[in-house]
Amino acid sequence: SQMQTIITKACTELGIKPIPSRR
Repeated sequence: SQMQTIITKACTELGIKPIPSRR
């Protein structure tokens, strides 16, 4: 989905992992 690309891009710009650690 495009959402994944948008999230990944945003995370990359912020300098964080695209997949947050969920418990």
